[in-house]
Amino acid sequence: MIRTHTRLQVVRLTLLSLLLLNLPACADDKGATTQRVAIGGKTFTLELMLNDDQRAQGEMGRKSIDPNGGMLFVFPDAAYRSFWMKNCLVDIDLIYLDARGRVVQASTPTGKTGPWVTMVPPEPLDNPDPPGYPSQWPAQFAIELKGGAAAALNLKEGDQIDLPLDALKQRAK
Repeated sequence: MIRTHTRLQVVRLTLLSLLLLNLPACADDKGATTQRVAIGGKTFTLELMLNDDQRAQGEMGRKSIDPNGGMLFVFPDAAYRSFWMKNCLVDIDLIYLDARGRVVQASTPTGKTGPWVTMVPPEPLDNPDPPGYPSQWPAQFAIELKGGAAAALNLKEGDQIDLPLDALKQRAK
């Protein structure tokens, strides 16, 4: 009787293990609205911006960004991009990534590349023509973090950000 009970426990543990091994696949669920991303040794939970409406809205109207949060903008293709700060209330660090998830650069409104430039809210906040923050290389992804985070992470051009690239690209519209 003890032997049967032990075998049953082994079977249960085996089934439980198989179930748990399959859970990470659920993290890349097609309906997920966030993506956990390791950047510079720190883990962030980023909101996914997958379509034009979401990407245009971005951080508009938000009063804060969680220190471990932010946004991951996913585009259907790699192209030159430009972000703006219309109706944004908080400082934001912008990180452009190429189609392979490599950091290509952050830039200032004047187009100069810098180590990590924090985008600041424009004056006035509802400026109909706020300054742009263009990429100088084609980018398929962009990450927005709380202002000052990119510099604190010591990121540099060429750094690789590990993303489920194919799954994200398939979801972009």
